[in-house]
Amino acid sequence: MNDILAENPIVMFIGNEEKFNFQNFCDVNKYNYKLVQPVQNIVTLFEKIDFVNPDVLIILIEELVETFNIDKFNQLRDFCESRYISTICICNITDHMTVNALMLDAVISESIAEVELQYYINKFAQRRYRIKEQVLIDPITGVYNYSHLKNEVTKQLEDLKRCYESFSMVYVNIDEKQDYSLDNLIVKSFLQFIKCKLRPTDLLAHYQNKGFVLLLPKTVKADGIKLMNRLSLSFSEVPITYENQIHYASFNYKVLEIPDSNITTEKCLTLLTSDLTDSIDRFNGKGNNNEMMNRRLKIAVINEDRLIREMLNHQLSDLGGELYDVEIKVYTDGEEFLNDPWHKQNERYLIILDRILPKMGGFEIIRKMRTNYDRRKYLCLMIGSKSSENDKAIALQSGANDYLEKPFSLKELRLRLNRMLGITAK
Repeated sequence: MNDILAENPIVMFIGNEEKFNFQNFCDVNKYNYKLVQPVQNIVTLFEKIDFVNPDVLIILIEELVETFNIDKFNQLRDFCESRYISTICICNITDHMTVNALMLDAVISESIAEVELQYYINKFAQRRYRIKEQVLIDPITGVYNYSHLKNEVTKQLEDLKRCYESFSMVYVNIDEKQDYSLDNLIVKSFLQFIKCKLRPTDLLAHYQNKGFVLLLPKTVKADGIKLMNRLSLSFSEVPITYENQIHYASFNYKVLEIPDSNITTEKCLTLLTSDLTDSIDRFNGKGNNNEMMNRRLKIAVINEDRLIREMLNHQLSDLGGELYDVEIKVYTDGEEFLNDPWHKQNERYLIILDRILPKMGGFEIIRKMRTNYDRRKYLCLMIGSKSSENDKAIALQSGANDYLEKPFSLKELRLRLNRMLGITAK
């Protein structure tokens, strides 16, 4: 039980604090619970529970019998169950039969000792902790929860050690309208909007109340900012109907690139959510919007055969669909490519090169790129014949991301390139 007690369970009360002697319970709080002052305004009860998100809800039944009918109690119970919040009802002996019919998690007497109440709190808080650890989907928002997010960040750090391709994380905070129902509707609209805009490999998780974290594999910060600029602009134009009026919403975000695998998962999340006020990157309406619409991808085709150069230049212009703005350049040999400053910009590059080239072979080109340039920016696919079984091994050892044997089909080539970019077939 120590693991849950270290989390400082949040305990929320409903009812009159004087009748329950709330202050006395605070004085004997040996387990350092986070105690929420008793709620007496029943009108805002559901809003308060949603905002506080307690681990355990303690109900002083006498305070509710006059304002809550059986349907309201059932609504409260279902509301808490959907959030894995346990409910403890405190009542006198004569109320037990009525309260038991409500099917709450526990019903205890008003005269119960504090130590027994603490037992129930610890038990239910630990149960909620275990459920949240095992369930991948957040019950409130319908997206992945914090536990799954941590696992995926850990996987990205492990991949970073192998392929040296950095990934980015985005913290998204939706602007609130100070109206509980409207804010909930805005969150639902945002989630419906964002899910349709992401790649299959991207991940969206709920984080801290109405905040969200977007995990972008194989994405540098510049591309992440361009993507979020596009999404921010598009979402601000989505009409949201509430009480027969049209509303518009927006969100703030912070993009963090993780280029180094020598960092912990917890540190990644701490860096992402620290100093949010000073670090928010937000679309400001300036600049060329067309350049911001998609992530830029530059493709270099290095091949001595003119027909292959022309064919790939034509066939790969739409690689990635709407996810990328593609720019392609072709070269006849490796020296021509390496001497061109085009590949030294702060962009993402996809290099398709033949194993045998004039002046400088494919193996040497890849070694020079991996040695002299930021290897995280370049994805390399080498094309070669089946003549040597060692060619593929040498290519991968030199730093190629994949090796495609001749003869090959355009379909296979596109599938290989999409896999390298993290794009899966829908």
